[in-house]
Amino acid sequence: MKNEFLRHLIATIAYRLAKAVNNATPEFYYFEAGSGIRKPKEILHHMCQVIAFAIAVLDKQPRRIIEQMPGGEQLNKFYELLESTDDKLAVIDLENENRLKLVQGPFADIFTHIGQLALLRRYVNDPVPAENFMNANVKIGVIKIEDQNLNSSV
Repeated sequence: MKNEFLRHLIATIAYRLAKAVNNATPEFYYFEAGSGIRKPKEILHHMCQVIAFAIAVLDKQPRRIIEQMPGGEQLNKFYELLESTDDKLAVIDLENENRLKLVQGPFADIFTHIGQLALLRRYVNDPVPAENFMNANVKIGVIKIEDQNLNSSV
């Protein structure tokens, strides 16, 4: 399988994002934690920009700008872009240096922002349930995670 590690990382991003935002109220995306702190929908928009950069690297093309959208739409756009990234990784050959740069750059950045979303869920008194992520139901190629696929065991 081409780029198996990176594709597993993409599936892990999808899973961890679903864990952080599934069952959030629509109001969550507009929560203001304080001055200078991005709202969840703004974090998602930034995540879209970051994954669009990863796609541009894979395509060897200039990065396209992703428009801001309402919260739920921004989330769906991110999943769409993440799926596109996975599709590309399934068929292209990458040099090891480029694999490492994707991990240390856009993919690590996205994980940081997923953590921010999870923290903001706690701020709105709707914490993400605990889970042993070593046992998470992460599957390569599975991007849009429905609630029933989330393992809620500690």
